[in-house]
Amino acid sequence: MKRLLAQGNAVSEELFIVVVDDDEVVADALGTILECWGHRVAVSNGDTDFDPLIEQDSAKPDLIIADYNLGNGRTGVDLITRLRQHHGNPIAATLLTGDTASLPPVDPTILILLKPVEPATLKEVLGSLRP
Repeated sequence: MKRLLAQGNAVSEELFIVVVDDDEVVADALGTILECWGHRVAVSNGDTDFDPLIEQDSAKPDLIIADYNLGNGRTGVDLITRLRQHHGNPIAATLLTGDTASLPPVDPTILILLKPVEPATLKEVLGSLRP
């Protein structure tokens, strides 16, 4: 785990969101936006094995936002699969990519968003998770 962002202002609809992107600037920016919206966010730039990320927080995430290509042959799909196995299905997941042409078929329960992702799009994704 690169770092755990401080818990945002407590809100009644706070979500626990895991954000992983191999571009540290992108990971931090997404994490900061989500934190400002009042969510608890675990951010990683994907520079390490997934185990620390999975074991860092025993709470089951409400949402995983992961870049597709995490470097070193690792993918966001791998991370999503591991987190879902660790915590039990289902966990909502969003895969970010800059290149949908080279994206292999992905589990239909994973939402795919093209980078760069606009804040309004993130809000729509979060809104879809709320009752």
